[in-house]
Amino acid sequence: MRLSFLITYHGEGSWLAECLQSVLPQLEPADEVIVYDDASDVPAADYLLHDVRVRSLRGETNQGPAFGRNELLRASRGTHIHFHDADDLCAGDWRARVAAAFTETTDVVFTDVGSFDEHGRRSTRVMQVQRIADDGDLLAFALRGGLLAPAGTYRRAVVERIGGYRADLWQSEDYDFHIRLALANPGWRVVADDLVLIRRHEQQRSRDTVTVWSCAVTALERNAAQFPVSAHADLAAAATRAASRLFAAGATAEAARAFRLAARFGGARYDRALMRQLTRVVGPLSAEKVAGLYRRLLPAALRSRVQESGW
Repeated sequence: MRLSFLITYHGEGSWLAECLQSVLPQLEPADEVIVYDDASDVPAADYLLHDVRVRSLRGETNQGPAFGRNELLRASRGTHIHFHDADDLCAGDWRARVAAAFTETTDVVFTDVGSFDEHGRRSTRVMQVQRIADDGDLLAFALRGGLLAPAGTYRRAVVERIGGYRADLWQSEDYDFHIRLALANPGWRVVADDLVLIRRHEQQRSRDTVTVWSCAVTALERNAAQFPVSAHADLAAAATRAASRLFAAGATAEAARAFRLAARFGGARYDRALMRQLTRVVGPLSAEKVAGLYRRLLPAALRSRVQESGW
């Protein structure tokens, strides 16, 4: 296993140095680290650590992480690929445990991730990747949006087979990537411990809710024709989740687009019985309006009791 550790960077500054400090001591001599600076005002070159395995690329214009990851993939030489964000860290035994999980038939190893913020708040097993092993259904898990780029290490051949990232997706690029990966039926294994640590902060791109979920709908639309019939219900449920988030954010037209996609694959699918009943009676958009009114008028404690009752 010759590992290419590929980092996208856009102004993270000293966090990049922390990222490198967490991974370099555990890499093998033949491994490489490449940093792609996405035309940031705070150059990555100022925070690189001096190591013969580390090099950097720099774009002339800001084009987003999907574009950067494709550039990194093209520049890399490893047999195995790991995409990482400049503000995240690796546990001290990350490489050893991921390498040990690969077999001749393994195309990707997923680990779980922990999260932390500047106030010391921490969360563990953020993605709950053990569910992939328990259910045996990578596509269903990918559709639920549970996979982040730093959680995976991939055999180079499978990343190239699916064409890398879709560079025109400004958000939800990881969501699209992992759906296409799952549709390619790779061999996968799971390490259910927190071997990657995600930094939570106010500058994260994912805080743009409307763009995140609109791009997620685009990813579902583009991949819909490849879904087996057995996954249509999961696809409809994913479109419904996106529609709900978009409606709550005030993006009614985008929510309607997501509901139309759900309708193509059996209709809106809600977990809660009350929403299923409302949707049958008044349709999904009107059901979302009623649900919004319900959340505003009914005290949280009473809503919890209703949910506990199964409604």
